[in-house]
Amino acid sequence: MYETTPIKIEGMSCLNCAVQVTRRLSALSGVKWVGTALGLVIIEHDKLRHEQLLLAIRASGCYSGQIVASTSCNGFRNRSQKMFAEI
Repeated sequence: MYETTPIKIEGMSCLNCAVQVTRRLSALSGVKWVGTALGLVIIEHDKLRHEQLLLAIRASGCYSGQIVASTSCNGFRNRSQKMFAEI
């Protein structure tokens, strides 16, 4: 079972930022899926520490990341993809 962590990101205001965040997070061992929208990223991963996720976000050039919530569940990807489609 994967853990799903949505993170609100202040300062992520362009498509390039979203691409850079996705690349950094996807490169982490244990990350299974990353979904990004301006100001939000959702990561499905194998129980990585939240600090690891935040460090990757900061390394991408986004200056702050605030963890909104964390939940463990299967099938979260489908729900989050629907959410992103509505944004």
